[in-house]
Amino acid sequence: MIITEYLDPQFISVVLALLILARFLLTLTHLSGIEKVPGPNYPSWLTGNFKQVFNPSAWGFHEFLAKKYGSIVRLQGPYGTKALYIFDAKAMHTVLVKVRQSDDFISEIGLGNVPHVNQDQDVFEENEGFIQSNLLIFGDGLLGALGDRHRKQRKMLNPVFSAAHMREMTPTFFDVTHKLERALKDRLQKGPSIQEVDILSWMGRTALEIIGQAGLGYSFDPLTDEESSHPYSKMIKELLPTLMRVQFWRLNVLPYVSWIGTAKFRRFVVNLLPWKDLHHLRDMVDYMHNVAEEIYENKRRAFEMGDEAVDQQIGRGKDLISILMRENMKASTEDRLQDIEVIGQVIFKTNALFYSLRTLIFAAMDTTSSAMSRLLHILSKHPDVQDRLRRELLEIKRQKNGQDLSYDELNSLPYLDAICRETLRLYSPASSIVRVARQDAVIHLHKPIHDSNGIEMHEVAVPRGTTIFVSIFNANRNPDLWDAGEWRPERWLAPLPESLINARIPGVYSHLMTFIGGGRSCIGFKFSQLEMKVVISILVESFKFSPSDKEAEVFWQMNGATAPVVGKDNHPRLPINITSLYLGKKYKPLDNIPGPVSPSWITGNFKQVFNPGAWAFHELIAEKYGGMARLHGPWGTKSLYIFDSKAMHTVLVKDQDVFEESDGFLESNLLIFGNGLIGTLGHQHRQQRKMLNPVFSAAHMREMIPTFFQVGHQLESALKKRLQSGPPTQEVDILSWMGRTALEIIGQAGLGYSFDPLTDDESFHPYSKAIKDLFPTLMRVQFWRMNVLQYVSRIGSASFRRFVVNLLPWEDLHHIRDMVDYMHRTAEEIYESKKRAFEMGDEVVSQQIGRGNDLISVLMRENLKASTEDRLQDSEVMNTLIFGAMDTTSSAMARLLHLLSKHPEAQDRLRQELVEAKRQKEGEDLTYNELTELPYLDAICRETLRLYAPASNVIRFARRDGVIPLHKPILGLDGTEMHEVAVPRGTTVFVSIFNANRNPDLWGKDADEWKPERWLSPLPEPLVEARIPGVYSHLMTFIGGGRSCIGFKFSQLEMKVVISILVETFKFSPSDKDSEIFWQMNGVTAPVVGKDKHPQLPMNISLVN
Repeated sequence: MIITEYLDPQFISVVLALLILARFLLTLTHLSGIEKVPGPNYPSWLTGNFKQVFNPSAWGFHEFLAKKYGSIVRLQGPYGTKALYIFDAKAMHTVLVKVRQSDDFISEIGLGNVPHVNQDQDVFEENEGFIQSNLLIFGDGLLGALGDRHRKQRKMLNPVFSAAHMREMTPTFFDVTHKLERALKDRLQKGPSIQEVDILSWMGRTALEIIGQAGLGYSFDPLTDEESSHPYSKMIKELLPTLMRVQFWRLNVLPYVSWIGTAKFRRFVVNLLPWKDLHHLRDMVDYMHNVAEEIYENKRRAFEMGDEAVDQQIGRGKDLISILMRENMKASTEDRLQDIEVIGQVIFKTNALFYSLRTLIFAAMDTTSSAMSRLLHILSKHPDVQDRLRRELLEIKRQKNGQDLSYDELNSLPYLDAICRETLRLYSPASSIVRVARQDAVIHLHKPIHDSNGIEMHEVAVPRGTTIFVSIFNANRNPDLWDAGEWRPERWLAPLPESLINARIPGVYSHLMTFIGGGRSCIGFKFSQLEMKVVISILVESFKFSPSDKEAEVFWQMNGATAPVVGKDNHPRLPINITSLYLGKKYKPLDNIPGPVSPSWITGNFKQVFNPGAWAFHELIAEKYGGMARLHGPWGTKSLYIFDSKAMHTVLVKDQDVFEESDGFLESNLLIFGNGLIGTLGHQHRQQRKMLNPVFSAAHMREMIPTFFQVGHQLESALKKRLQSGPPTQEVDILSWMGRTALEIIGQAGLGYSFDPLTDDESFHPYSKAIKDLFPTLMRVQFWRMNVLQYVSRIGSASFRRFVVNLLPWEDLHHIRDMVDYMHRTAEEIYESKKRAFEMGDEVVSQQIGRGNDLISVLMRENLKASTEDRLQDSEVMNTLIFGAMDTTSSAMARLLHLLSKHPEAQDRLRQELVEAKRQKEGEDLTYNELTELPYLDAICRETLRLYAPASNVIRFARRDGVIPLHKPILGLDGTEMHEVAVPRGTTVFVSIFNANRNPDLWGKDADEWKPERWLSPLPEPLVEARIPGVYSHLMTFIGGGRSCIGFKFSQLEMKVVISILVETFKFSPSDKDSEIFWQMNGVTAPVVGKDKHPQLPMNISLVN
């Protein structure tokens, strides 16, 4: 009742009248000599010249001021106050750089009760309304801080924006821009060769994605089509135009009302007021705050989990916010950005790092996207300049063999640099900035003016409270310094005018005020320059820009950041016509790439790539064709076979959203394992990894190592018992024992469940045999699985499809059916048991085998805490986890023991290392760190995983047209050297792990030899420089990118625990059947003996002592 009375219109009118009167009385105490400075009349005592300076069409008024009055002009501020409008070089230096003092002004501007505002301030500071609105919109970041608070933040941020960091981030800038390039090419391919696009929208989305990936380690936008844009991009573009419509109230009323009542009361008033623009601002700010909070919390959680979790994010820990958070942790307490309680603000608790993130997104997107759009708009109207720039870009790309340019190469291009500078000079995204004199001061002039009495003035006395408009627009066009009004990039290719040099413009960039100067200059101007050059270089090389039919209606509004509109539509947009210059050239078939002939039109090279004895064919491809070869796919299609490091990086990491799993692979995995990691794509896959990543952290591995040793000792006891009750040397199927051990380890450590007591040959769990038989059986139906299944798997109902499977006289299909049924029932039984335990409470969970610390228990606990959006479904985890942790690791451990049996000297050396480590521990099991620090054990594991990776290749499918660059060029069939290959949509890409790990160009001539010692010395320089995109040790064994093996640390730890126990206790030697053993290249390599297709690995073992 009381609140609604306060909101009575008469009451509000009285309050506003009192505020205006108070402001007017304040001006009477500050009458000064600035009345002598010439200036225009004002249309209103209430608003002065304010609405002439700040309105979307104010260009003419600003030009009028410069032409009639020169570089310092008196304006009338609101409520009869006086203001100055300046672009004189010395005056700008005084206002933005030179003058500082200490003055207790805090209470005067209404911030006296805010603890983070320091009392030491510049004389000419930001306007109170500007600061208050920025606090409300962006929080307590650079744009909303003053004095020491501001300087402290800049001190932390400055190193992050250094040229050194820009060099490191240049590849990310190019990666994002190539996505934009492909999106525009896709659009042109599917429609007319010349199309109108809203280039402002695309530049906004690109700028947002660049700051997302390079600045925050976060992806906002896949940059695929118009529908995929992130709402944040649209809101940033609408923010400043909306603010411009409330600019008078923002700068002149907000400081007096923003502290009234509580935050809830102010929100209530905002909601109540019938003010559309204010409500739009409220909604935008709420949304931007929520998105920024989500990004910040993800980043903070990653840091809490350790460097490994940070490195797995998009920015790989090299994004600006990660660097800033790392530097903040190292900083002294005095310099560190802290959480601070704020009194009487909309937000009760603030975090400077969080608000730095919000400010960073806005500042890095809005002005830069405006500048890039303006530049392309100008180029569309200057085809001669566009052609000259394109020639410069094509020449440097030719010299670089088509590779992306480095930071220094990009900055050395004179005409690109000239075009960027000239655009930023004549069309600065921000046209003016505002400062307020906190105390009486004197502004000195570079060029004297004549006052209203004709007397020459060399300086102007400025009373406290005077508003200063610094005109970036006129400073960059000053005819005394420039031949100002023309867009002429060539001016930057000759020495600049001496008058300009002598004026000493105080801007941080190239004699321009575009990024202003002093302590509040644009901290990210190097970031912005680099972004402009990367984006423009790629687009101009690939596309031709020309004016659209709507060109005559395009008008650039003078908002906070200039923005184009069309006609009477106030929504920012910029239509431009584009056409691709290289569609015909870059999107031709793959016929120019060398490769083997096809033995069959129906199957192509498929059966040569996928068969148990395919080793020789893969070796032939590498030896004859190198890191990229063309293969023939089924039914006359073309495929690619790659192991070139840069090509693999593109397919698996950089463009992983373009090159996805094939439909046949996904469909079969859905049917076999359910809706888990290896059966999902896109958002669902990322959501599952987000939940699973913390479960596989090094911290959890440390907690689980006792369980690994416990199961390893069970195996040890079983084998000892067998040897003690029989001959001292016996043949055992080591593959079976490794499979059973791996199943029991994932059972106890992963699921809190015991599959196998590991006592004798008869005690094994049928699940172990089913997993071992699965891949060899799948390999026998691989062609149908990959090329037919996707077309028939949705026919009819599930019961109908089961009826057809039962009816078909196909032994392998029936065997797969039975294995999948059994695996599903077992997983369901484990899951239901775990779920019942959770329903009964923590005490029951802690009584299970894993004591509640197993992976599934941890995951289920985290899943219960997760939001509805992030939560995993019951069906999504179990089978994938069991299979992924058992089959490949057991294969690797069996292979390692097989190798040791044939290399007794390596076996003895390893045993010595293990015995010595155990002696120092007095026979106790090693800790996680002690185990991982054993050099020869580590070398043997790495070398085995290098030469004999359990999985020999992975397959990706091009969902859209793409381009694959090469680390080492290949020679095309027409004799041309090829540095990149255009890949049409629908192309299958085989990534050869086998050949990537054996590449003699990187590993040397002994690449095919098993030599653990190679890991005890520095690795070859070519290998390090190739930047293999695998997640593990310069190898592709666990692949890389968003679909890399999530459990590779689990697998490594398991190998080291099991091998350390076995080699210390037993001696391994080849069995009599060793000459008959053949390792089949199935989906996971598996050994067989002679003609028996059942996987087995006979080996002799005996006790060491």
